[in-house]
Amino acid sequence: MQNHPSGNLWSTEMIRRSGLVLVLSWGMMALVWSQPTQWESWFSAESAKSYRQAKKSLIRSDIPVMEAYGVLQQGPAYHRLDSTGFWEVQLPGAGKEQDFHALVHIPSAYDPAIAWPVQVMLHGGVSQPNPKGVFRFVDTASTAYDSLDYIGVYPSGWVGAPWWNERQSDHLSRLITWLKYRVNMDEDRIYLKGVSDGATGTWYQAQMLPDLWAAYGVSIGNLPGLSSLSDRQTYLANYGGMHFFMVQTVQDHLFPPQRSSLPYLPLLRDARAFIEYRQIQDAGHDLSWYPQMRDTIQAFFRSHPRDPTPDTLFWETEAPEDNGRCFWLEIDRVGKIGGDVDLPDINEWKFGPNFDPTFKRDSLSGAVSATFRANVFDISTDNVKFLSLWISPDMVDLAQPLIVNINGKERFRKMVEPKLETLLESWELIHDRKQLYVAKITFRI
Repeated sequence: MQNHPSGNLWSTEMIRRSGLVLVLSWGMMALVWSQPTQWESWFSAESAKSYRQAKKSLIRSDIPVMEAYGVLQQGPAYHRLDSTGFWEVQLPGAGKEQDFHALVHIPSAYDPAIAWPVQVMLHGGVSQPNPKGVFRFVDTASTAYDSLDYIGVYPSGWVGAPWWNERQSDHLSRLITWLKYRVNMDEDRIYLKGVSDGATGTWYQAQMLPDLWAAYGVSIGNLPGLSSLSDRQTYLANYGGMHFFMVQTVQDHLFPPQRSSLPYLPLLRDARAFIEYRQIQDAGHDLSWYPQMRDTIQAFFRSHPRDPTPDTLFWETEAPEDNGRCFWLEIDRVGKIGGDVDLPDINEWKFGPNFDPTFKRDSLSGAVSATFRANVFDISTDNVKFLSLWISPDMVDLAQPLIVNINGKERFRKMVEPKLETLLESWELIHDRKQLYVAKITFRI
């Protein structure tokens, strides 16, 4: 369908802790489940086959949907870890592809009774061939990391899997999902940040996994580089509603502000992206400025938790099978049709008398603008043939009829019946206690 959870969740992962190597399967989780017994086989399934069997058993059991909803909202009962500090994590690549490597840092103060924030850091310099490149940037012997008040995740990028590639979206999704089953994290406070190539990749990942991240930090990056680097088309309007802390340095010889950021700020603000922009005068393509900015950046993250059910969304994609869903809105199929709306495309800037495209568009894309207030959805589409709405009890009153207007016409007015199958499917998509859906409505435009 797209986005999360990608890859094989039941394949073997390797973790090193304090010099020891542990091999774990997906179902072998160091925690005790708080849910009733009938849920245990589903949560702790050790293979795709046993997972499907457990899911069928749950559906046949006729558990009331809202009871199941409460179980998933509660999640597992986490217990203290055998060890904290740095973990080395290895997730298998698809087929013959190289495995993915990451470092995860768990502070010694970790308390499983508290949902912890998470910060994912994308490093620079991905044009090198080593799939363990992150080890060049993180000193696992340093005691400074233990003073952090968040769980740190440090994935590795390399020339075979740069940050602006769908393989890394798959990796990040699997990595966060894997971690969700082992530590108690606050799904509304998972932040993505990057430096240099990592910042460029952060812009990319914001469009690939928009419902995963709460806010973004982009430092000395190169947003326009996505036009030639990305394996997906870039849509500035998709950044609407997202929060970015953006740092560029005046003396940066690789990505100077006048080329990499300043021309794009008006377009991003036209797209309703929230940009806190800082330009550092006496620095080049380096992090010499970071110690003075650290507290400001961390305060920015703390003040911008994720809204798991935003009431306004815009989403555009040329690949709905892989990148069609944004929170509760999903584009299922794109194509030219009559009777839709010509939605504005924020993809042009003016040079002299001419308007030039900001990012290349080689493939037909479809776009949707959608809002909901109370039980009424208002939707406009452009080059979209099919779309779906995922419905959460946190969004609407299920005891009242739901109204859906598409391109100025009422298309739906009736009660929505919650379904256990849909609830379980939504958990499979994102494994998120705060983003659960009990109904899905699909429309042909």
